[in-house]
Amino acid sequence: MTADGTVGLYVECIPVTPGPCTSPNARCPWQRKARAVRELREAARMAAIDAINRRSWAAPLPQHGPIALRWTVFLGRRERVRDFTNITGALKGAEDGLFDALRTNDARVVEVSVQQLRADDGRGWMQVAVVAIDR
Repeated sequence: MTADGTVGLYVECIPVTPGPCTSPNARCPWQRKARAVRELREAARMAAIDAINRRSWAAPLPQHGPIALRWTVFLGRRERVRDFTNITGALKGAEDGLFDALRTNDARVVEVSVQQLRADDGRGWMQVAVVAIDR
């Protein structure tokens, strides 16, 4: 339990990071962008299902009420740090994958925080906590 809510789901490792084509500012063919977003969504969905099945989450997520997402993105060797609006837009596919696994609506998200760190091993990956906010 945190001061501002209850962790509903904690995904320790999503083995990918948003690629350059997932950015809202990407200048790449729409087919490549669609494929990159689809792959990010599927990776996040599978990681969330794995976390749910292993019961590595604190409590079931309530069906109603506001939700906060707390992302930690570990950047690979060649990845750049992005500004907040760009990284949140790039994470939209992963967010959709999480909510596909949770079977709830992502319109409940009222708060998003993103921390970008350099990965020790040089490969990019992500963590996310889905927090039900007590209001």
